[in-house]
Amino acid sequence: MKTRLMFLLAFIVIMVACDSDSLQNNLKSSSENDSLNAEMLLSPLFNYKGGNFNKSNFKSKKNSSLVTRTLKSESSGIIEFDFNSEVCEPYIRVLIKGQGNASHLGLFTIEISYCSDGENPTGPILGIQTAANGDQLFTALVGAGFDQDLGFYMDYIYYGGTGRFTNASGEIRLYGIVDYENMVFNNHGEGTLTY
Repeated sequence: MKTRLMFLLAFIVIMVACDSDSLQNNLKSSSENDSLNAEMLLSPLFNYKGGNFNKSNFKSKKNSSLVTRTLKSESSGIIEFDFNSEVCEPYIRVLIKGQGNASHLGLFTIEISYCSDGENPTGPILGIQTAANGDQLFTALVGAGFDQDLGFYMDYIYYGGTGRFTNASGEIRLYGIVDYENMVFNNHGEGTLTY
């Protein structure tokens, strides 16, 4: 009886270890099925309800010198998947890097990243938009969907930054497309920025 119990316990330990290895191997081997997995990994950019990001925690401080302005933006760039990221282990890191032009920022770079279990983000989707002078805006994806007339959209908020954007807040809706074969994106949109 004790021998059977020992074999049963050993079997359970081996199965649990195999399941953990299986998850990592499945995530890594999924890189071989490019377009389907790219669409799954990027699906939050097209159908998202805000996930784990609580924008009410990031309201800018009241300051009478802050002014709300219309923000227009367009950008393009590349999308990468890191299947061995220490930041997202054991999951996949999705990294979106680009450049563009926006009112009140001029030329800028953007870097957005999140961890994915292969289909869903495991935390918030956050980014940093950096103006040519180095001032940064912190941004988060809070929603995404499809507009019948205009196509896919992504809703971002701004919740602070550095330099002139230290107490910034705002929101922007970007309409865009992703070329899954070449892993590039283009987007454009309009919103408001208070700083």
